[in-house]
Amino acid sequence: MRCYKEASAISVRAGHDVIEAEDVINGIDRVTNGLRHPVLDKTVPIVAMLTRHELGHAIVASVMFRHTGRGLHSSTSPLNLSRSGQ
Repeated sequence: MRCYKEASAISVRAGHDVIEAEDVINGIDRVTNGLRHPVLDKTVPIVAMLTRHELGHAIVASVMFRHTGRGLHSSTSPLNLSRSGQ
């Protein structure tokens, strides 16, 4: 179902009156493979900075797992403050 929704969005963005076969193929491709990102030049300073940042996440997760036996839980949903008593 998500592929068809993506195909319809692609069709609208392209200005088509109907969803064409190419839109469906592109919708499936986008849902299964995600967005296409340009290749970054590895010599740009921001790439090195982001790499170190992400490595920090991996190190903290590894240390936490070794000490607690549990992985880190991450969520994109908002915090439920009622559970914390606030």
